[in-house]
Parts: sequence; C-alpha cells; structure tokens
Amino acid sequence: MNDGAVFRLLGVAAVAGGVLRVASAFVPWAPGVWWLELLYLAVDLSLLFGLMGVYFAYRAKVGLFGLAAFAIAEAGIASIVGPDSVAFGIDTYLMGVHIITVGLTLFAIQLLVTRAGPWVAPVWWIGSAVFGAGAVVAGNPEIGFMVGGIMFGLGFVAAGLDFLRPSSSLTS
Repeated sequence: MNDGAVFRLLGVAAVAGGVLRVASAFVPWAPGVWWLELLYLAVDLSLLFGLMGVYFAYRAKVGLFGLAAFAIAEAGIASIVGPDSVAFGIDTYLMGVHIITVGLTLFAIQLLVTRAGPWVAPVWWIGSAVFGAGAVVAGNPEIGFMVGGIMFGLGFVAAGLDFLRPSSSLTS
C-alpha cells in the first residue's frame, strides 16, 4: 500500500470520526447502553487514527513542538477509548477530554503558525476549546460540551476532507 492510499484511509477515518462526533452531540447519553458504547468506540478510534494522519502529513513542518502536542492529544483520545470509569476518584473520561483539548489546541496553533495544511481544521479545533471553556465559565457546561463537541468534530471532517480532495498532494 502506498502513502497516498494510507493518507486516504486516515482521511476517511477523520471524516467518519468527525461526522459521528457531530451526530453523537444530539444523542442523549445513557450509561451502559451497548450501542452507545459501540458508537463512542467508533468515534474515538476514528479520531485516534484521523489525527495520526494529520500529524504524519505535516510532521516535517510542525517540528518537535507539534510532535509533543500531537502526543498529548493522542494520549487523551486513547484514554477515553472504551468504557468510561472513575479510577482513584478521577473521572477518566473528563480527564481525557481535558488532555485532548490541551494537546489538540496546541497542535492546532502549531499547524497555523507553521502554515502546515489548510487553516480550517485548526480553527475549528481552537474554536471548540474556546467555546467549551467559555461555556463552562458561564455556568453552562452542557452547552459547551455539545457545541464544542460539534466544532471539534467539524475540525476532523475538514482535516479528513483535505486528504480526500482529488488535487491533494498528500494522496497523489
């Protein structure tokens, strides 16, 4: 399999994860429901691989700082794959969301600063962090999680679609 085919697959993963994350914002959460657990497993794994594609596509431009930010974001995504739990009094899902937010925001800033790839995905990712944090500060974390999650998902859709464009240098 050549690099172009790998990037197309990772682009599909990013789009699928983003679309599923946007859709899941409109589904009420209920713990222990098998199909919801399966949906979130698909979302998280798709985002995990989609973000790998974004990093590997632009790794030469984002440098060591980009690698560190990517690793933080990937660790956060990896930490929420699977059933959510509370371990040692720590909500692992909430902790993972915070880690993803920090890592992905730093990675998005590095993408913009180094002009690595299109600007749309990093702007959505930064916007999701800003909106989510603002909603929490304003006392409405549910809206922050919903709208921030939609913006987060749209960032992945934008990143993945860039890999799927016929004129993309990544897949030619």
